[in-house]
Amino acid sequence: MREINVHELADEAKFNRFHAKVLAWCFVVIIIDGYDLAVAGAALPAIMKEMGVEAATAGFMASSALFGMMFGAIFLGALSDKIGRRWTISLCVSLQRIHRGSGADQRSCHLQHRALHRGLGIGGVMPNITAQMTEYAPKRIRSFLTTVMFSGYAIGGILAAVLGKQFIAQFGWQIVFFAAGVPVLLIPFILKSMPESLSFLVSRRDSAQLRQIAQSIDPGLKIGANDTFHPPRATNAGAGATVAQLFQDGRGLSTVMFWVAFFTGLFMIYALSTWLTKLMAMSGYSLGSALSLSSHSMWVR
Repeated sequence: MREINVHELADEAKFNRFHAKVLAWCFVVIIIDGYDLAVAGAALPAIMKEMGVEAATAGFMASSALFGMMFGAIFLGALSDKIGRRWTISLCVSLQRIHRGSGADQRSCHLQHRALHRGLGIGGVMPNITAQMTEYAPKRIRSFLTTVMFSGYAIGGILAAVLGKQFIAQFGWQIVFFAAGVPVLLIPFILKSMPESLSFLVSRRDSAQLRQIAQSIDPGLKIGANDTFHPPRATNAGAGATVAQLFQDGRGLSTVMFWVAFFTGLFMIYALSTWLTKLMAMSGYSLGSALSLSSHSMWVR
């Protein structure tokens, strides 16, 4: 009888088809998230023109989505400890599209309410999909695989701009939101194909799934009938850590600078995603040209 450390097993594994499957699903989910992040900006000029929405209202709508992302990251990020990561990711994907596929007339819902609802799903995906990728990726290529996964954000944003350029003028701004409802069809496949969190399975003592996943991570591993699985042993190194400690022992300036760097970076990304198309349209460019520039900016980002 032996105890198998599941995280050490994942850290030391060689990249194989199992890891490729995890990467593929995480990549697809991030593309969906990137599309949802950019689609409002792609449709914003048409929405403001058709519905008579002023810039202040449109700005509040975009801000509501970001508030939703904040609460989604906080609460849906922790939900995976209760129901598992696969179900939480699937819930986040469905949250982003319930309001889009619920009826043909998008005017029936309040703009800010829809934006907040959309943000909950977008924000909830981020911590869960990041944890999923880092938990299963071999340690020596973890940073590379995580970077590859996050490139899906740019692809999702480009897809939103390209679809908007091709179809908004002909079918109206609603078409890009209807297209955003298609990924809900992937939820059964996510639940069937994406592996559950190792930590969640260990906490539930699900030996059957752990054996199956461990064998997929390392096909050469011999697992005995009496072998058990456990997470890394807890240490007291970080016990009792508080936010105040971020500012102690000379860490105050670096902590503030990290916050400022993240704030300015995210400010630029979300501001461009939301307003670039509208600003180009106000400058006299056609909607198609504005969306083309928006898609090009995604590559730069």
